[in-house]
Amino acid sequence: MTRQPLVITIRKDDLLLAHPSQPVTQRTVGPDEEIAGTITAFCREHGLRCKTALLFVSEELLFFKKLTLPAKTPDLRKTIEYQLELLTPFAEGEILYGYTTTRGRNGHLIHLVAGRAESILPVVDRVRASGLLVDGLYPESQRYVTRRNRRRRWAMILPGRFGKGLVFSGLQLEDRFLCSSEPNFSEFSSLTRAEAIYHFKPPADSPFEELALLGTDAPQPDPGFNLLPVSYRRPDYTRTILTGLAVANCLLLIFLVASRFQSLTALEQRLDRELAEVAPQVQEVKTLYEQHRQGQVFIDQFAAVGPNPDLIGLFGELTTNLPVTSYLERFTLPRDSRLVQIDGYTDNIAALSAALQTLGDTQLKSTRRRQDQTFFQMEVKLP
Repeated sequence: MTRQPLVITIRKDDLLLAHPSQPVTQRTVGPDEEIAGTITAFCREHGLRCKTALLFVSEELLFFKKLTLPAKTPDLRKTIEYQLELLTPFAEGEILYGYTTTRGRNGHLIHLVAGRAESILPVVDRVRASGLLVDGLYPESQRYVTRRNRRRRWAMILPGRFGKGLVFSGLQLEDRFLCSSEPNFSEFSSLTRAEAIYHFKPPADSPFEELALLGTDAPQPDPGFNLLPVSYRRPDYTRTILTGLAVANCLLLIFLVASRFQSLTALEQRLDRELAEVAPQVQEVKTLYEQHRQGQVFIDQFAAVGPNPDLIGLFGELTTNLPVTSYLERFTLPRDSRLVQIDGYTDNIAALSAALQTLGDTQLKSTRRRQDQTFFQMEVKLP
């Protein structure tokens, strides 16, 4: 038993009930017949457990128009609503309409379909009164829009006082025109460039495919062609659920971001406290390091100078070895030299020269005589 929507076609003088997957299984409901009882009997007879119905309106009851609106049209729906009475032949009463739009180089290509509410809605009310929920109200051609042709260019020919040719690109209507005579396959194929062409009643031995073949698949009508008024439509619980899930996900994301931000803030505050606690110790370490560096610089300077000369020992030897009548006036030690220059005077130059031989590496540089004294200058090389 199938639970697919029951397919109901609203025609000018009657209704046509069709099995969801067996289009040849049909039942006509006359204008005076009770719809509820007929639907119940039809479903019971064919093992159907339908709770919903897809309604399709015969092309003879609808008006179709193709138009182009400027690309900069701010609101297509409002623009079409304002011009609806001018675009359709229905000057009075409520108008049911739907449209699809395709953006082109010259603007928006609009396929508009409209019908009188007074000739369609009473039938919709009778179907709803039978206990079925109405999923949508579409032109009859949308009954044959299925997944079978979703990836190719195809066409169909519908019956009527004038045959109607419709060209589709996948699931989207691309063009529509009237046929004043029975279309020839080669001409129709050349005109539409369709990969497959379906005919409601193919002539014998023609390449046309049987339109009823498409009725075995679940229809996928274009939502833009849904003529059902908003007040008749069922609430879209799927959209509501998806919206609720999206809102919940956004709230969860905000909560996670806020929690993460709060944890980062707490971590930052803890880090600030710990830094404040160790700051005095860091400052003390920096001070000690600077003192150590200065001390190391001082030590390096002493190391560069080298060991100090033994001046005290030198003075002791000079005191011991120089004659008593010899005196020192000046003692000079250059910065980068270990030669000591000694200036003085004596009254016994011979004794001085003999004493200098005991001091080691000593050299008498010069002497001069003045006022009965001999002034001398000598160099002593320190070890």
